[in-house]
Amino acid sequence: MAVAPVMSQDPHLEGQRNTQRLQVPAGVSVNLTLTTQSSVFVNLRDVSDKGACVVRQGTLDIQEDDIVTVEILKDDSG
Repeated sequence: MAVAPVMSQDPHLEGQRNTQRLQVPAGVSVNLTLTTQSSVFVNLRDVSDKGACVVRQGTLDIQEDDIVTVEILKDDSG
């Protein structure tokens, strides 16, 4: 999967970033396992060494220091 650099969705934080964010192609689905051990599917927008931006309708019960497992689902259809 090819990724391209993208500016942060949070411009006020951009000067504080130590790592570059990489944009993910539209439609990449990931499974998040939360600290509560529940799993949710979200769409991945971008990633960096320190985190990821995901899009989901509704809310997620994630706190700032929570450790979340991200499983990227590979689609062989093209």
